[in-house]
Order: sequence, then C-alpha cells, then structure tokens
Amino acid sequence: MKKLFSLLLAISISFGILPVSAFAISANDKEYKAFLQEIGWTAKDYEAYLKSKDWPLRDFDSVDELGTPLSEEGVRAVLKEFDISREKLNELLVDYGLLEEGEDVLEGTYVIFEEELFEEIDFIIGTPINDVNLQQLLNDYNLKSIDELDALLADNDDSRDNYEYIEDLESSVDYYINGDDWEGTPINDENLQQLLKDYDLKSIEELEELLKENDDSLENYEYIEDLEWAVDFYINGDDYMDEEIADLFAQIDLTDEEMEKLFAHLETLNWEDPDFLDQMMLLAERMMAFEDFETAEELSAEQVAELLSIFSEMKQLLQIETKYYLVVDGQKQPISLNTLMTMESTNGNDLIMEIYNLQGELLADIRITADMFGSEIIQETGKDIQEVEEIVTASPTKAKPPVKTVKGGELPKTATNSLGNAGLGLALAVAGILLFRRTRVKGL
Repeated sequence: MKKLFSLLLAISISFGILPVSAFAISANDKEYKAFLQEIGWTAKDYEAYLKSKDWPLRDFDSVDELGTPLSEEGVRAVLKEFDISREKLNELLVDYGLLEEGEDVLEGTYVIFEEELFEEIDFIIGTPINDVNLQQLLNDYNLKSIDELDALLADNDDSRDNYEYIEDLESSVDYYINGDDWEGTPINDENLQQLLKDYDLKSIEELEELLKENDDSLENYEYIEDLEWAVDFYINGDDYMDEEIADLFAQIDLTDEEMEKLFAHLETLNWEDPDFLDQMMLLAERMMAFEDFETAEELSAEQVAELLSIFSEMKQLLQIETKYYLVVDGQKQPISLNTLMTMESTNGNDLIMEIYNLQGELLADIRITADMFGSEIIQETGKDIQEVEEIVTASPTKAKPPVKTVKGGELPKTATNSLGNAGLGLALAVAGILLFRRTRVKGL
C-alpha cells in the first residue's frame, strides 16, 4: 500500500505541477495590508526585515505564514513564559538546528517571528524525567533495570546526565536498540490494555469486533503501532477527512462526477505491471531532484527541459493530456505549461486546469485561485493526508534522534516547492487515498 500511495502522490504532483511563485503574496494583497495594520508595521519596514533575514516576501504563499517580527520584547516574553535564561534559549535553538553556533536568537535567520519562537520552544521543551515516566520507558523497551539502561547508554558513549526530558531520552534509547531497522513495539498485554483504554474499547472482544467490521483481524498485527494506527483510522478516519475534503473539492470546483471520471480512468491503467510501476517510480525519483526550487529562474535551461520531459513522460504513462487557461475578465485565455513555469504572478487571475483522456474526453476541469495556496484548508488537509498515509500503510516511523529535527524537520514558514504545492495534486492525493483505502485497506 505504501508503494501504491507513493505512486498516487507522484501522479497527483504531475497533474498539478505549477510554480508556487505564481501564487506568492503580492505587496498589494488586501489581507497582507490588513495584517500589517494589525501588527503596526509599514510594508517598507516589514519587507526590509524579511529581506534582512533572507526571507523575501515572495517566499510566502499566504498571510497565514507571516508573523510579528522578532524583537527583544518578544524574546523576553518567551523567556518569562518558559522560565529559561537567554543562554538556555539559544542553546536549545542551536541543538535543534534553528540557530547557528555563537548566534543570538535575534541574529538567526530560521526563527524570525515572535509567534514562531513561542511555538518552537513550546515544542522543544518536553516532559521532565521522573520516576514514573522512566519506569514506563524501561517497560516499553524491555529493560530490566535502571542499571541496564545506564549500561546501554554507556555502550553508546552516552549518559542519563545528558537528558532533561523523557522524549529525548526515549528517542536515543530507541535508536540505540533498534537503529535504522526499527519495525515496531511487539504487542503485549500491557500496551494492548493501554490501547483499549485510549480508544474507550471495553474488551479485547470489542476490539476484535471493530477489526472484523473492517475486514481485519488482530492476527494481522505484530506491532502495537500498526494496530493503533488501524484502530484510530477505523474509529476516526472519516471524521478527520470528509468535511475538509468536501470543502477543498468545492473550492476547486471538483465535482463527484469528475472524481469518478478521473479514477475510472486511472483504474484502466495496468498497476500490476512491474514495468509500469518501475517507470512511474523512476519519474517520481527524477521529480525529487527539483524538490527545493521555487521559480524557473533558479533552474538552468537543461533543468527546465528535464522537468518538462518528466511531465510529458508522466502524461504518456497515465494516458492523459492537460490544458491550462488563465481567466481574464471572465474569458478563458489558453496558456502553455512552459509559460506558466516562468510566470512570477497570475496578476490575480484564476487558473483553470483541464484534464483529458487520449480520446479527447474531458475528465475534470479545476479552478485554482491564488488565495487557495497556503490557505488553512490546504495546509490542514495536507497534514491529514500524512496521517492517513501512515495508517493505511501500517508502516511505522519513529525518530532516530541523535540527529534532532523540529516538527518533522519543517519550519512553519518554509516556502513549499513548485512540485508539491498544487491544489489539484493535493485533491487527487486525498481522493486517491480514500478510494484505495475503501477498497484495499489490507493486502497491498
């Protein structure tokens, strides 16, 4: 299932390939002007601040990604809220890759907004180690005593003295025991009872009945993480997704009939053919080389040609054609993908994307507006997609934290790349997951 999800995501990205810069915030944006008025900054001063931090305004997709410029007053408020010193604050930011060694928080270029600093420190500062959570860690990793834990740490040139928070200690213990080969925590009576308690299930029998209703069985699971993700999905899955998906589809004018046409077409492709799958995965790997670019100006002529070649080959594999139009004064004006790749802005005009099969039948036409990109519904649906992907794949992931990352290694303001932030791509990814989840939750 995980491989199938990756393929669907690659498909969705190829359908929706658009330069994010065309949807960047404009200095004349009404919401941007209202935001500046709210925080009491002029556009000139605000944009000068962003530029001083190497974050020009064009790197942001929506006002939701902006914040109040970090100031001495804002730093003091965080120090007071979390009862830490300036030195400790800087140390934490350095440890988590958010500040360069020797810099002060106000000199950094990663955390540049007051709201952002609060969120990061709130995330970084974990649960202090105590007897209760330390014993729970021993139980979770089948360590018989504190002495055995200390020996494990010593074998890895580490010590409990290096840890203040249980989350950090647990992450290191997990890495020392499982390394890169971690699969999951074996199911036992204790963690199974905890799962029942967490999901208000009265008994093992009630759990088994829930699994049976979803054509699943307790026998299919070896690790508690896999079982928990499945149970969470069976209980909460549709509640998490349906309303947001409906809102998203309504915003991009994607109808149920169009979704049925799109996936009816995709189902005609031979997904069981190893050659087909290999070609798709190779194209996905080639796309990954363009992960970080934001405008075509950052690419060489050869790279632009490669990107367009990938898109062309993907369309051939999927047996589709696409057309693009800008809506200017209510009229559709054709525009090529090559032109879209070099555009800095749509000048407030909507973009229509049409998808056809090779017989010329229109499968879907999707309207994308500038304010959709970076909007809350897009961001939140993207998070839900990641959660659902973890559930259906039953493929657990866990941090290997000698190398620490922040919130999945992603700064809240980081500008997304051209290939990954397309409205249609997101919509199709959601729909693809739902379609295959409802028909093939197990066995792929």
